[in-house]
Amino acid sequence: MGRRHNLYLLDSSIPGDLKEDFPRGAATTSTECGLKNDADDMDVIGLAFERKALLVTADRESAHKCRTYQDRRQRCMFGLLILPQGIEVQRRLLAELSGGRKKLLHRQYDRQVNWMDVHDDNLAVVVHMNGNPAVTDLCNCPWE
Repeated sequence: MGRRHNLYLLDSSIPGDLKEDFPRGAATTSTECGLKNDADDMDVIGLAFERKALLVTADRESAHKCRTYQDRRQRCMFGLLILPQGIEVQRRLLAELSGGRKKLLHRQYDRQVNWMDVHDDNLAVVVHMNGNPAVTDLCNCPWE
């Protein structure tokens, strides 16, 4: 991969086995980076920020927590991906995203959004069991 900012950081709500469903070498877990399994959410978010990584979680409250983190730091993160619980469901949904059966659509794009867009434009992607994921801005960046 070479480009460190392409890295995905999986928090403890995502099984480490799901790493193999991301591009080779592009994903790591928060525990592999030295955090405990029960680390505070703000520590995990901070780690994703420090590593310039797109945070992957199953915690539905993560978008709110990321917005709080950004407001406190007055700095943008590098995207968020929220998946439903369950590794088999997560695998299926990631495969549907990569295979084009689920589309990442955002009102500001005239094309389908890709993972670099999510990272570079700090977007939040909430994947649902059915239908396309919801893609929104993770912050409104009043400090920039």
